Amino acid sequence: MKITIEKQEFMEAINRAVKAVPTKTTMPIMECFLLEAYGNEIKLTANDFELGIETKICGMVLENGSVALNAKLLSDIIRKMPENSIYLETDGKWNTTLTCEKCVFHLNGQDAAAFTPIQIIAKDRAITLKQKTLKDMIKKTIFSVSKNDKSKLMTSINILINNDQCMRMTALDGHRIAIRYADISTPIKEKVNVNIPGKSMDEVGKLLSEDEEEEVILYLEDTHVLFQIGQTLVTSRLVDGDYYRVDQMISPDWSTKLTVERVALANAIDRAALFIRTEDKKPVKFDIRDAEVSIMGDSPFGSLKEEMDVKKEGKNMLIAFNPYYLLDCLKVIDDESIEWCMTNPKAPSYIRNDEAGYLYLILPVNIGK
Repeated sequence: MKITIEKQEFMEAINRAVKAVPTKTTMPIMECFLLEAYGNEIKLTANDFELGIETKICGMVLENGSVALNAKLLSDIIRKMPENSIYLETDGKWNTTLTCEKCVFHLNGQDAAAFTPIQIIAKDRAITLKQKTLKDMIKKTIFSVSKNDKSKLMTSINILINNDQCMRMTALDGHRIAIRYADISTPIKEKVNVNIPGKSMDEVGKLLSEDEEEEVILYLEDTHVLFQIGQTLVTSRLVDGDYYRVDQMISPDWSTKLTVERVALANAIDRAALFIRTEDKKPVKFDIRDAEVSIMGDSPFGSLKEEMDVKKEGKNMLIAFNPYYLLDCLKVIDDESIEWCMTNPKAPSYIRNDEAGYLYLILPVNIGK
């Protein structure tokens, strides 16, 4: 194989694909990139069997071929090369030479045939939406994905489309639920209900553009999903199982509803959390009385009590929450003011805006009588 690639193009492709290189593996071939050059096309691939990324690189193919190269070494080599064109050549034993100006690296490669390419997925079940929309949905739900691997479903994000042009994305971890709604670009003929690993969705989100016009296409099979993002393909295994019936967990009923400025509330909670270490799992308390709420945080190190003016409907209430769960929600909501509904100090509360397409449900912390 003989190819020429600009350093910046090579580095950008490596940064896209490296997310699918496993950090720990007993198989040396999985620590590699697959580099292929055929016709006028150069491709770089990484695959850890759960997540696979294949991306095209702009360059010149002088001789067809392929090789598997250690991902970390190749990444470090390209990063430290001069800012110019890189000439890469392999021999029959996969020994690879990389030349840039007067800098020459020799890298021992492996047989490309030993590398497992990304899953081939049929393109008959497709969902199209704006890249910016999907990026926004992932950013505003991913924090609710469970970090505990004991429940695989909780480590996934559920995508649901009920034979229309509205997609619902849901993440939960047993303490909170994050739901976002968005329109897709083209109607679908059948219901879609799939669970995609949170890790995969997080990496897809990093690859998506903020451009208002660029689109992403999702292709679905029974066991895998493929994201087509420009010149990059991302495949992921799906998580088996029926997702939680979140509709049954959400009630429109409330006994107390607050209308409050979002940023002011977030800042007050953030100040109260100064006295609460994450490992202590102590809550911030909210004493809701008439048109005012007292926000209180206390610990052996000190305490805070801050009063805020709010618009209140319904009953007075003393209720407590993990401050970080509330802050995670408030940080990703764009509205200047929010409606926060509560039923009682032991039942889930929720922040929702159907027009803006979001719902966040948070369980309170039991503080007794």
